Amino acid sequence: MVLAFGLCLLASEILLPADVGTVDQLIWAEKDLIILDNANVSLWSRDQAGKTTLAYHREGSGPGELKRLSRIGFFDGQFYLCDLVGRKIVVLSRDFSHVRDIMVPVLPRDVFKLEKDLFFVYPDKKTMVHRMDEEYEATLSFGSMIGQEQLFGFEAGRLLTHDGKLIFIHHFMPGIEFYEPDGTLSKRVNLPGESEKPLVSWTPTEQFKFTKRIKDVTIKDSKLLILMHLGAEDAYEIYAYQFNTGKFTDRVRVPSIKFDGSGGSFEVLETETSYALKAYQLP
Repeated sequence: MVLAFGLCLLASEILLPADVGTVDQLIWAEKDLIILDNANVSLWSRDQAGKTTLAYHREGSGPGELKRLSRIGFFDGQFYLCDLVGRKIVVLSRDFSHVRDIMVPVLPRDVFKLEKDLFFVYPDKKTMVHRMDEEYEATLSFGSMIGQEQLFGFEAGRLLTHDGKLIFIHHFMPGIEFYEPDGTLSKRVNLPGESEKPLVSWTPTEQFKFTKRIKDVTIKDSKLLILMHLGAEDAYEIYAYQFNTGKFTDRVRVPSIKFDGSGGSFEVLETETSYALKAYQLP
């Protein structure tokens, strides 16, 4: 293994087909790597044999069709696709067959399933988390740490779960919120050295400006790993939060990576003709 920025390089570069427009998200579905390609409103699947194929592409506004993907999740053998513009969550089986559309009255930014309930993030005057029960009927909405700025809220954030609690992290707020499934806020933890202030500012002259931005989060073993983009330096760091102690420990400089949702990560490289991936083991 080769050490790079404190990470272990696991394999040689993986070259993706030239038809892949963008690499916006990477997740594992059992032993296949799934690639979200928002430029083509598509999903690609890379199997164990190293073959990458177009798995799902249905653009439009009809059943099973998509307008713009924001995030995807894989829970209980099914894919959940957030269609930001179509205002729905499209559910696919493991073989990418269309199961159903869940229509929602908001813009779904991220999705997570906890037991039989479905949670998704959407922007409002606050960034909100919305819960739907197993019949996919609205049951609850609750606000996040973000203030009354819809500009920040539109960026939304990420949802995860650990030990029966829902974890919410906003891209531009320096903290972690832990919620009970009924929407009760049980705990909030700030990132080291940060206050309650947002990591971003907006003025009529400077417009949108950030010094730091949370790019991604994942869980590995007993740690919550937070990938931070340092705007001024155009560099990246990982913060490690220990669930058992409730404290931050490690902090390591890393390349521009994307978490794969299963405790690993990939660096996305752009070649002259296509994209390539480098796999790294996280700390």
